[in-house]
Amino acid sequence: MRDAWRTFSPLDRIVTSAKRLLDGIRLEALLSSITVEARRTREAKGGFKTIAVNWRPKSEAWGGGNQFAMIIGRYLANQGHKVTFDLKHKPDAILLIEGVEPKRATFFTNDVERYLRSNPGVVVAHRVNECDKRKGTGYVDERLRQTNSKANRTVFISQWLKDYHGWETTDQHVVWNGCDEEIFFPGTGWDGSPPFRLVTHHWSPNWNKGFKIYQEIDRAIATGYLEGVTLTVIGSWPEDCRWKAARLVGPLWGKALADELRNHHGYVTASLWEPCGMHHVEAASCGLPVAYHEHGGGIPEMCSRYGIEFFDDPVEAIRLLKSRYVEMRQNVIRNLASLSATAMCKAYTRVLECG
Repeated sequence: MRDAWRTFSPLDRIVTSAKRLLDGIRLEALLSSITVEARRTREAKGGFKTIAVNWRPKSEAWGGGNQFAMIIGRYLANQGHKVTFDLKHKPDAILLIEGVEPKRATFFTNDVERYLRSNPGVVVAHRVNECDKRKGTGYVDERLRQTNSKANRTVFISQWLKDYHGWETTDQHVVWNGCDEEIFFPGTGWDGSPPFRLVTHHWSPNWNKGFKIYQEIDRAIATGYLEGVTLTVIGSWPEDCRWKAARLVGPLWGKALADELRNHHGYVTASLWEPCGMHHVEAASCGLPVAYHEHGGGIPEMCSRYGIEFFDDPVEAIRLLKSRYVEMRQNVIRNLASLSATAMCKAYTRVLECG
């Protein structure tokens, strides 16, 4: 049944891979150079800086950390700064994004420590975006703490995550995730005609992303208990996850993802203990009100402004989302600015002292 509902073919995969390769070439060209106009503007204002980021982004669906690396790198380059992914170019500021998975990092804390010995005044900002509670692991918190010991600025991606870690370090900040508003923007919305199209998307197949809840919603739709609603699941899901009525779509990224989200009317996230997440930010930026789990970690901080919270009855939350759609969508539209990549990046430039 699972494969029967997939909406992408081998040809689709080939086309998608080709687009990702082209996007990657464009991305590398952007982040490895500074446009003449931006450089001149920055030099005129003063404050031109070289900023090293320890995660080289992939131009594909690769989780929230990757999206952040791409967005912040592009923003800093467009502001006239030079963005590098190593410490060879004598950076004026360092942004540590990854402190958990060595295979993703382009340089490490011991490299930073060596660099600081000869460059003690450099700003080192650590973006903290993970925890053991979400991943069900026992090493993440300690590795993040060790990485953070080399930083002199700390940015948590939610207040919930800041409280969770409880580090007694100085110069702490909370900056929510934001997505590219030129790609993720509202569509026309729902005119009230059935069905009410519900969607969720996750790059990770981890059960903690909420797949048991999504299965519950899927069953309610299949049995008629939740009438007038369809469910689309985008991305990845556990191998043993079984679906009855859901429309399944493989991983999407960028404009393709935004277009797919705008074809829907409401969003559901049952992700547990999420440090912040990007999925619900992308959905809300496309104008979708959100049904979200009470134990969503940092998610309720954002979604409480334009969504419906649930704990043990997601079906009722979706009914409320549907019946209060006009009100909830208006709330989303009022909060679009706080969901933008621009708002997020401006906050990071203040932390990095390169505004």
